[in-house]
Amino acid sequence: MKTAVIYFAENLNGRMSAAIVKHWVETKKCDILHDTLYFIEYNYGQPIPDLSEYNMVVMVGVFYQKEEMDMLYEKLKDNFIWIDNSYKAIKENNQDIKGVRNPIFSTCELAWLYFMTEQNKLHFDEEDVNSMPEIIKLTGEFDSFTYGRKKGLCRRTMYFSSVANILIKNKDDAYQYLLKSIEKYPIPIETLFIQEGCEDIFNRCNESRKAVQDCFKEKITRNKFDVYLCAYKFTCVNIDEYTWINLNLFERLSQPKAYCYFDGKMFQFHIFSNNKDVNCNTIAQYYGGEGSHTSATFQCNVETFAKLLS
Repeated sequence: MKTAVIYFAENLNGRMSAAIVKHWVETKKCDILHDTLYFIEYNYGQPIPDLSEYNMVVMVGVFYQKEEMDMLYEKLKDNFIWIDNSYKAIKENNQDIKGVRNPIFSTCELAWLYFMTEQNKLHFDEEDVNSMPEIIKLTGEFDSFTYGRKKGLCRRTMYFSSVANILIKNKDDAYQYLLKSIEKYPIPIETLFIQEGCEDIFNRCNESRKAVQDCFKEKITRNKFDVYLCAYKFTCVNIDEYTWINLNLFERLSQPKAYCYFDGKMFQFHIFSNNKDVNCNTIAQYYGGEGSHTSATFQCNVETFAKLLS
């Protein structure tokens, strides 16, 4: 029996969600054997992978068009598990699909609560939430801020998100840090990260700063700058290199607005708008991203970023 795990690999929340599914299998909380488990990265705008050879599909933090979701359900029934927090996708799709969906929680929080607590439990109490490892709580809090479910972030979560986005580059990194968080809990996760990768953090930050400054010199290093997304002007702040003051500045900006950071290879954008005429999801999809009408994420390379500034 082959199992496919389809996950969104472009952000920390997606990578951590995949790591939780791996932990679910490795701790033998299910009948799936680890050597029959296959992880498939998926980003919106990509072709849907061929899943015909799989007997089970676990989908975390992503969704397909309703027709594709219905076909998977008809073929697999209870062997199709879907974990997501997209209000639009939840509303449109078949509620009989196994799994848990809730727009209040991040995907990684839902994955932990579903896979690592009582199976098929669709509502979670305070004890369930408090039992989550700290790395899941912090990832969830940052994701909630990114997609507008939370108004602000504490300094600890901002620190965590910057460090985690540097150290956790893929699902395997996420899994290793998840294990360390579980083993060393309740040691603060930022202490764990300092112990494990302080030198790498600062090396990567220095590399990112040099790459950005070489390409864009003063423009990107200013506290705020304008980017043009599908002809709409967004005021943007750079939150790379521990620029926490810029997050405070970001909260005071009028909309549409955005923040971005350079991860060493790509620029990661998070855009927001309360203007009914500015659809963040449509804009993000143009650049290969995804989100809702009021908030969305996408990534772009250096060349595309340069065009956004012009």
